[in-house]
Amino acid sequence: MYAFDNLCTHKACPPSPGLLTGTTILCQYHGSQVDITTGAIINGPAAKNLSVYEVKDADGKINVRI
Repeated sequence: MYAFDNLCTHKACPPSPGLLTGTTILCQYHGSQVDITTGAIINGPAAKNLSVYEVKDADGKINVRI
């Protein structure tokens, strides 16, 4: 499980509706590719990484540290 900001750093569009292949999400609006495990930009136009957050499964409850 991974948690990341849902605003692309390129034009503040949500990347979550984009295509997820493995751990890479493709922003459907402008084509940026982001590694959801690290927030790193793989391919622009976005230039700044997304923030990612620690996720834990605690007895069936999902906890995200922001």
